[in-house]
This record gives sequence, C-alpha cells and structure tokens, in this order.
Amino acid sequence: MDVKALSDLTGVEPTTVWKKGDPIVYNGHPTLIVNDKGEQAPKTYSFSSFEFALPIYRGLNVDRLFNKLMRVIQHPKEVGEYCRNHGIRVHLMVVVYGITDTYSIPSMFYTNKFVDFLSLLGATIDHDLYSEPWQMGEDYDKEWGIKILK
Repeated sequence: MDVKALSDLTGVEPTTVWKKGDPIVYNGHPTLIVNDKGEQAPKTYSFSSFEFALPIYRGLNVDRLFNKLMRVIQHPKEVGEYCRNHGIRVHLMVVVYGITDTYSIPSMFYTNKFVDFLSLLGATIDHDLYSEPWQMGEDYDKEWGIKILK
C-alpha cells in the first residue's frame, strides 16, 4: 500500500495507517499470540489499513456529516478501484451520540447519493448508536455544523 498515493488520491491525510503483516500494538506493547510451535509471537494485521477519522457526531441528523465526507473524498470511483487493486478494504465506521431528552432515540438514514458513494468506494459500513442525556453548550463547530459538548 502506497500511503502517499492513496493520500493524494483521497485528498486526506490518514489518521492511522498499518500494512498487512505489521505487528498489532496496544498501549505501546505488541499483542502476543502462541504460534504452532508453542512460542509467543507478535500478532500481525491480516490486511492493510488507511484510516481517516472525522469528529464524533453528536446529534440526530447525520446527513450533514455524510455530505461532508462526500465533499472530502471527491473521486470515490477512483479511490474504490485503487483500494480493490491493492487489497485495501474500505470501511466506514459511524459513531452517533444523541438524544435531547429521555424519549428521543438517535436514528440514521441514507440518501441515494450517499449509498451510491459507498458503492463506488466498495465500502462496508458499521454503526455505533449511543443514547445518552446531554446538555447542548454554547460551543458550536461552524465548519462541521454541529455543537461541541464538554
């Protein structure tokens, strides 16, 4: 995996990168497994990864965040082809926090445009939805169009 080429193609700098065969490190220490010979050996990644993280979204309307992602990655077809040709999986992890009272539940929907975007990337998607009471403060991130909680 050529990190620079993928970064140039996507237009983003990765948050985290690893290559297939790199040791899995947790809290500064390699994750160890016992190999076939009964010896400890570092556990390694079975795939390459180029991660790009957007801020955690806290709210009920994630469409704004999805639109931001589509503006950031402007050539999803080319990115998807590059990743398929280089054995890189494309995975979207969505974490949503949000309720405004004890009766609201966060929900998500996908526009046809966003589904087409994911398809061009060849992406899988995973959701974590969290409901928690919270107070909206005065801080507001104008670039992302969301409130920042403290």
